[in-house]
Formats: sequence, structure tokens, C-alpha cells
Amino acid sequence: MKMKKSFRNDQERSEFLSELAGLLGDGYPLSEALDMLGSYYGGVKKNWIDSIYEALQDGDDFSSVLHEASFPNDVISYIGIYEKYGDLKTGLDNGASILKKKFELKQKSRKLLNYPIMLFGCLIIMIVVLSQGVLPQMEMFFQSMNKELPLLTKMIIGLLSLLEGPILLVLLIVMIFFLLWLQRLKPYERLKYLLRLPLIKKLTTNLMTFHFASHLSPLLSNGFSLYQSLLLLEEHSKIDVIQMEAKAIGICMLEGISLPEIIRERNCYEPQLVTAIALGQAKGALGQELERYSDFLQRKYYEGLERYLSLLQPLLFSIIGVVVLTLFLSVMLPIFNIVEGW
Repeated sequence: MKMKKSFRNDQERSEFLSELAGLLGDGYPLSEALDMLGSYYGGVKKNWIDSIYEALQDGDDFSSVLHEASFPNDVISYIGIYEKYGDLKTGLDNGASILKKKFELKQKSRKLLNYPIMLFGCLIIMIVVLSQGVLPQMEMFFQSMNKELPLLTKMIIGLLSLLEGPILLVLLIVMIFFLLWLQRLKPYERLKYLLRLPLIKKLTTNLMTFHFASHLSPLLSNGFSLYQSLLLLEEHSKIDVIQMEAKAIGICMLEGISLPEIIRERNCYEPQLVTAIALGQAKGALGQELERYSDFLQRKYYEGLERYLSLLQPLLFSIIGVVVLTLFLSVMLPIFNIVEGW
């Protein structure tokens, strides 16, 4: 059954998880909570909730049907770990928080980037008009008068000529092939590639550390040993890089290397994770310490993204402003030369 339109956006998915968590917190079993929510909703949402109820009757996990309503893989994995080995209500609350932050970030990015994108579209139209109409006519006029165009104007004409025809097509093909290549990379190879990019590395290590800590903490808090927790992550996590990391770290632990030493040697985690692990092990509460640290990382990650977005808007305005000024001068300088000649 197609359920892709059960929710319009992550805000609605977040509200659904919050409402379900609230009912579980009030003491309702999951089946009754779903039945109650099904009576609130109508249409496609009700059909999807009914399908969850049927899946639970057949012995399936709640998290296994979330993909039918386009829940992100990281949220499904997160809720799945809590459902199997922790407190489902906590997993739902935290999953709702992640979805809400994602939605708010998307809304903010749209608000910040809509105007620059519109200006960029106007700039493209301006460039097309200049390259196809104004500048060629101006070049022909100066040639008929045996005069040299200003250096800036000649540079702009030469640059715009490079963007025409086959060269532009080649650039587009190269960009498409690069995106396809990046998409086809194995998750671990893509991670290594992102860690080489200076501006992306910090956000990547933050997100990796958050996923690792948030997936490991409920297992440790519910009595599993560290090695058992890593085996369960390797088996049940729906995030490929977390599965691979859990396997690699487990192998290192079998060789007698401590977890802080392993984390210190791997470049995909925040350095503070070593401190959080050491502190948690010293207090005998590694699960709780990792949960506290993952909450901090989540806030830090979204604050970092918002900061990048806030810097991106003025940067785009500046670039567009410089391009417009350059195009303006490339048109006005020849006119000034003609006026001076008269």
C-alpha cells in the first residue's frame, strides 16, 4: 500500500510521534495508543495507522513500518534501537525532536535563500540579454569605428563566450557525473570524502558522533555490555556507516584496545567523545553520559547549520552584487569612451 502522502512534512511526522509518546506516557499500550490516534485522524493517515496496527498484530516492529510514511532513515534507526532495547516513549520523544529541528531548519533555509535565488535567476536573464544582444552589438559598433573596447568589456565578452554552446554543455555533464559518482560511493567512502572538505568536516564529525552516541546509549543503559551493544548496533542500525563503525570498533576491542583509545585514533568523531566515554566509565554510567552528550551534540549540530545558513545569505548577496557591478561597468565603460570621443 502506498503511504508516501500520509504526512506533508517533517512537522506533521514530529507531531504524530509526540502525540503517540504522550499517550504511551499516560499508560496506554502501543496498540491502544495507535487505535486512539486512528480515531483522531482521517483519510490516508488513518489508513496508515491501521496498517501499523495490523503489522503489530503480525509481530512486526513499530519502527519497521515508518518508512512507508517517508520517515528519515536516521529517525527510524533511532526509534528502532529504543523500541528493541530501551524505552519506546523516549525514542519517540527524541525522534520527534529531531524531525522538528529538521523542519525548522528547512523553513529557515527557504526563508534565507528564496530572495538570493530569485536574484540569481534575474542575474542569469541579465547575462543572457547582455551576451546575446547588448555586448555583441557594442563590439560590432567599436569595430566599425576602429576603436578598442575597454579591457574589462573584452574580458567579460570572452568569459561569456566560454559559457556558450559546447563548453556549457560539457560543464553540465561533468557536474551531473560528479553528483552520480558521489551518490554511488559506498557510505564509508562518502564519509571519508566528506571528512577531507574543510567546511563540511566539522558538521560531519558532529553528526557521526551524535549518531554513534545516541544509538549506543540506550543499549548500555539497559544492561548490555559495551561489546554486546556494538554487536547489536552492527546488526540493527539502519545507518550503514554506524554499522561499519560498530563492527570496526568491536574488532579493535577484541584485540584488547580500550574504547577511548579506539575513538581517539579514528578521525570521524568529535575529540570530546573520548572525554565523555572516560567520564561515563569512571562513574559507571556510560549510557547516561553518552545520552547527555548526544543531546548536546544535537543542539550543536543544528546551531552550526543555522550559522552556516546565516553566513550563506550575505555571501550570496555579495557575489551577486560583484557580478552585477562588473556587468554594469562592462557596459558603461564603452559608453563613457564614446562620450569622451565626441
